[in-house]
Formats: sequence, structure tokens, C-alpha cells
Amino acid sequence: FEATIVGTDAKTDLAVLKINATDLHPLQFGDSSRLEVGDWVIAVGAPFGLTQTVTHGIVSAVGRKRVPGVGIDYQDFIQTDAAINPGNSGGPLLNLRGEVVGVNTAIATRGDGVNAGVAFTIPSNLALRIVNQLKAAGTVRRGWLGILHAPVVAADVELFGLPAARGVVVNGILQDSPAGAAGLEVEDVIVAFNGRSFDDSDEFRALVADVLPDEEVRLLIVRDGVQRELTVKLGLQPANLAASRLNRSEQSRALAELGLRVRTLRASRSGPWRLFDEQQRGVAVVGVEPNAPAGVESGLLITAVNGQAVRTVAELRSAVRSADRPTVKLELLEPSGDKRIVTVELRR
Repeated sequence: FEATIVGTDAKTDLAVLKINATDLHPLQFGDSSRLEVGDWVIAVGAPFGLTQTVTHGIVSAVGRKRVPGVGIDYQDFIQTDAAINPGNSGGPLLNLRGEVVGVNTAIATRGDGVNAGVAFTIPSNLALRIVNQLKAAGTVRRGWLGILHAPVVAADVELFGLPAARGVVVNGILQDSPAGAAGLEVEDVIVAFNGRSFDDSDEFRALVADVLPDEEVRLLIVRDGVQRELTVKLGLQPANLAASRLNRSEQSRALAELGLRVRTLRASRSGPWRLFDEQQRGVAVVGVEPNAPAGVESGLLITAVNGQAVRTVAELRSAVRSADRPTVKLELLEPSGDKRIVTVELRR
């Protein structure tokens, strides 16, 4: 058959084609969320040009993400040991009731392009969501929050007062983003999306992308140890998401009383903050305003105020605002390990 392209979506490696044909018997789609490890599955395709080839195997894993060598943005694969080879891509993965539970898309190889017993399939539930959008509009519109984020690690639980080591920490707010308009702030920890908890950054990205632009979502966040809920109207995800992250973003918190921009030094750190001992805690100075206190500069770590240790921006702010004098003494640490104490006049 000759086919016309209805629409494509590179971010999931899916496309919809249209053919003119009669007397066809379409397969029914099953619910891929009901698949369990060990379930028997059947793969159909044309490996090496051998049409109508059928192989079988079991579900080896579900929810596979960040598979090496697979350049698909949104990964939530079913892994199977059914024999899948070049030519199987786009073919169905069936359960024993003959329902489509996945679309075969990739294999792990030893470099020769031949099946090694590890194959990956796009779940049917995800495929249907994409297909329905492509059929309706020829393109896929995804929700966009406009933040830079990182997964919560175990050390964040006690540091930020979290209920569990799940969620994402907001590292940055992109300029003119839905997140900024809704009042989301740097170092907010998002622990639930529309009432649903999630494990990691990849799952969070998928949850946001699955919502259509202009729809409102509820974010359960922890800010300075206190849970609160924000409502955000999502925007349209930019076509080039990587390029959008290069736009201006706010990646620190203002402390007006000191004329500084700061952020909490987390256990997972990058850039110059890796120079500090991995056990060191404190508040990183990432920017200074005009007429900022002498002796306080970017790259230093605030470890105490008036002799009181501070580990987070919340603790620093509390210590400064509770000071009963017009000045405070900041204990500062340099990456070299050298310490200094600076007396700073507060801006009330």
C-alpha cells in the first residue's frame, strides 16, 4: 500500500500513516499499565524484510528509562526478551489475548545490530495518547512548566523537611514561564503533581508533558519545610526544549537584608561548589547586589550567623530576621577551607 503521513512525533519515535484499503481487521489496543513482569508477549514484524514474522517472549521489565543509545526523549519502555531485530520497529507487541500492548521501537545490541535478548517497546497507553493527537491535529502539543529541576536525593529529606526521598527540587525558574507566573520559587520541592506522587525527574517530565497547554494543574510543594499547594496554568512546550533552557532563568533566592542572592548547598552539587568538602553544609553566595557588604562575594559559603550554624536559605533568613541588633556576624568559608568572619549591617 502507498501511505501518506498524518503526523510524526520524534520525541516518542511514533508516527501515524494513512492508507486507502478495504476489508481490514484492525487490532484492539490493550491496557499496558496492567502488564506485569513475567507476562507472555508476542512480537510481530518484518525483521530483515521477512514479513509476518512472529516471535514470543516475556515482559522482562516495565518503566525502563534512560536506555543507553536510544535517542528518544520520553522513555517509559516495556522491556522484553522476545526476538526483535531491524525491521520490527513499528510492529505491535501483543498480549495473549491478541491486544496491542506496545509498539516495538529499539533493541540493545553488542554493536552488530542483532537482537541480544533485550528489546524495548513503547507502551500502548502512551502510544494511544500520541496517536490521538496526531490524528486530530497532525502534531503533538505538550504542557510546559518552565523550570530547571533535579531529583530529590536522600540527604534532601532532612535538609528541606520532606516527607520522603521523592520529588524534584526546583533549581531555576525560566523567564516569562508558567512556573514564575504561578509563584513557584527556586528551592521549592515538588512532591506531587495533580495529587499523584512520582519518583524521579523523568516521571515528572512525562506527567507535565501529558497535560495539554492552557490546562491548570495542582502542584504540592514543600517550601522552607512547609507544605503548600500551587495552581499553575501550563504553557506550550517549546519545539526546541534544550534551547529554551538557555534562556534567562533565576537560579537563586534573594536575601534583601544582606543584599545577596543565595542558595542552599545540597549534597548533589556541580560547578565550583564541588570544591567544598562533600560533607560541608551551608548557604552559597551566588550573587551580590550593588553596595553589598564588603568582604562578602560570590563563591563563598555562609556557615553561621552570630555563631548559629545555618545549612539552608530558610535557616539563614530566620537567623538574620531574628537578630536583635542592626548588624550580624557572618561566618564565611572559602573553597580552600579558609574561614573569615564579616560584620554586616542589615538592610531593614
